[in-house]
Amino acid sequence: MSEISIADGNSLLERCKKAETSIRGDGFYTDEVSTAFGAGYCAGVVRTYRQRLQFIYGVEKPGYLDKTIIPCSLPEGVTDQQLVRVLVKFLEKHPEKLHYWEAYFIENAFREAFPCKVK
Repeated sequence: MSEISIADGNSLLERCKKAETSIRGDGFYTDEVSTAFGAGYCAGVVRTYRQRLQFIYGVEKPGYLDKTIIPCSLPEGVTDQQLVRVLVKFLEKHPEKLHYWEAYFIENAFREAFPCKVK
């Protein structure tokens, strides 16, 4: 196995591909430990992104903040499984940048797929 940095696009792609292969219905399911770890890591990444939007911008929290000033949000109904697929697609689209820190991919993949709009 090649040496992989824990926080770069190479490791994120490897882990998110494991998550993508374990998507079943509304969750992630596998009996293989290494796949479960990778899937769990990637699922945690996308859930954290969603929660960051909710916390910072009040998305999906009626009355939390003035919704007229929310700069970014995910469309209603977007699932964590869908976010995993979006992230894998973005990572595969940019192999020349896989040495970048994983935060670059997380932010840019979702902003490209779901552009920020001023309401």
